[in-house]
Amino acid sequence: MLAPGFTALGRDSGGMSMTISSEDRKYFEEMGELYVRRAMQMTDRFPFPFENLAMEWLAERNEAQRPMREARQAKMAKQSERTLRAAWITALAAIGAIAVAVLAWIFPLH
Repeated sequence: MLAPGFTALGRDSGGMSMTISSEDRKYFEEMGELYVRRAMQMTDRFPFPFENLAMEWLAERNEAQRPMREARQAKMAKQSERTLRAAWITALAAIGAIAVAVLAWIFPLH
């Protein structure tokens, strides 16, 4: 029994990607990416040919989001590097302040 909105496509030809019809694509988009991902993690999933279509659709979404994900990771790495640099500068400034305080205590001016 086919899920509403799905059309019967040809068989998957040995690892080659299947073509997702506009009707099937619309159905997945209406369900939403999160719903499709969760459904793929469940034991029932989708009926056989549509499980492959769902995996293909999710792979397309992953590929489309890859540049944004890589840019976000690069931004986070830069921010992390800046935070680490700021922490080292703060630590060195604190060590310097402690050294000045110790020297002022050992060699008072009066």
